Amino acid sequence: EHPMKNTKWDETKLYAFELMCCILPLWKRADPPRREYIATIIDDILFVNACIKRFWSGLRSLLTLNKPYGKCTKQHRIPRKVGITELFDWMTFDTTFEEWEREIVKYLVHDITTSDENRDLMKWQVEGVFLTPELSYEQAGIVMIDETYQS
Repeated sequence: EHPMKNTKWDETKLYAFELMCCILPLWKRADPPRREYIATIIDDILFVNACIKRFWSGLRSLLTLNKPYGKCTKQHRIPRKVGITELFDWMTFDTTFEEWEREIVKYLVHDITTSDENRDLMKWQVEGVFLTPELSYEQAGIVMIDETYQS
């Protein structure tokens, strides 16, 4: 099944897109505290309800190898609020749903880490500090393993 095709997920995406289009004028003129508030709303709709299991990158931390999947944490490669800021800044008043749908995929992709690693990453994943997922993992001392092609 295609990772972007799921009726409930399709409805959620369309709702998030329409909401972001409505809020876009407010975002463009909002101060940082209001942007934080708007980002929290979109985060709840877009990421909390996302079927993100479908968007696993194939990367997991070395420390997760001996842990059951349920004891691990899904870590977005691009921090959610950083992603929302990038998405709003990328959007124009002419952005179509199809363009937006293609753009959001990079913000849905996640890796697998331990809960402790997830907490260690937080300070490297805030807006103004975050540069790349790889640099964040390196700064937090987390070794990632690519399981994409392993059987």
